[in-house]
Amino acid sequence: MRNLLTRRVNTDVLDVTYHEAGPAGGEPVILLHGFPYDIHSYVEVAPLLAESGYRVIVPYLRGHGPTRFLRPDTARSALGADVIALMDALAIPQAVLAGYDWGGRAACVAAALRPERVTGLVSSSTVRWAVHCSCCPSSCNRCPATRRCRPESRCFQSRPSCFCYQPVPVPSPPGSDRDCK
Repeated sequence: MRNLLTRRVNTDVLDVTYHEAGPAGGEPVILLHGFPYDIHSYVEVAPLLAESGYRVIVPYLRGHGPTRFLRPDTARSALGADVIALMDALAIPQAVLAGYDWGGRAACVAAALRPERVTGLVSSSTVRWAVHCSCCPSSCNRCPATRRCRPESRCFQSRPSCFCYQPVPVPSPPGSDRDCK
């Protein structure tokens, strides 16, 4: 998989470039990379799954590699919907979804949107994010709502607007070690 052969397919909003391995009739597994990485994140995993009989699909997520928007006015924040659209374009009725970072988030959102389409879900290093602003400079590190500095905020520029994201603390289950003071 070092020299990845890629294919292309159009969804409603994207021209998706993806790597495919394994038998066409195998159970589909869609591997979703994180930010700022690409399909090469799965260079060691994809061949192992393919050799085990799985149909492995590894797409470049929107905004990465050669995957392109079909229209310049396309919304820039729909990774979960992109996964379902890719499954539709490839005529995959159900699949196991696996991803990390943004890819894990996309897998979780796809599973929430269309649970009947997801036969398994693996999500790693996925942080829940809250949107704090919808139009700000790309160097933004302040929440416009509170005007407080958020050094851990990340602002990702996309046209025509950008979005500041702030990690949302995930509460610990009662009685867990993280509750100990």
